[in-house]
Amino acid sequence: MSQKLFVPRENGKMRGDMHVHSIYSPDGKEKVEDIIRHAKEIGLDIISITDHNTMKAYDNGADAAAEKYGIILIHGIEISTKQGHVLAYGIREMPPIRKSVRETVEAIQRLGGIAVAAHPFRLISGVGAIVVRKENFDGIEVRNARSTFADNHLANILATSQKKGFTAGSDAHALENIGLARTVFPESHDIAELLNYIRERKTEVEGKSRSIRDTFVYASRSLRNWSARGFHRI
Repeated sequence: MSQKLFVPRENGKMRGDMHVHSIYSPDGKEKVEDIIRHAKEIGLDIISITDHNTMKAYDNGADAAAEKYGIILIHGIEISTKQGHVLAYGIREMPPIRKSVRETVEAIQRLGGIAVAAHPFRLISGVGAIVVRKENFDGIEVRNARSTFADNHLANILATSQKKGFTAGSDAHALENIGLARTVFPESHDIAELLNYIRERKTEVEGKSRSIRDTFVYASRSLRNWSARGFHRI
């Protein structure tokens, strides 16, 4: 049994990791049921598996596992656009990939979901401030456990200035990193209401950013992976 990271539902709040990768991402290590079981064990109320450009987790037992372990599962995906990564929540169909950010955001919203700029200041895969200011995002990921404190701080300033909702997630690719950054919601068991809390700027964030030591490790690994892909982003 994993050690709980925090007390769930403290003061009427619910905590969710809104950015987790499974074996269905090219760089993911963990099976879907293991992710959901671990999330419950550490005290999370909500989880979203956001694999790169696929929703296979939801075709392969994610909903059944969430019901089994008693955790709220928000369907998600991390979409590659021409300008960087966009997180989609609350959709049941695949949006187009490798389109412009505008086309991607509009497609997500047509499918009834919300569009969030993933780690907007991350080199290579962030969409950047200029794009965020131009496009109609519902929210911005302002705390990502694999982003530096500086990048997360800039994302928070950007979301505040643009009056966009806040999300946070671990960006975990392994079990031990799940829950390191969390979105804090007012208590609800209705997924549509939870997503509206993001749109309405009623969420908060908590958790860690990437340490200096981890930054060197991450940069080295990312460069190797980027080179192996022929200098193409995921």
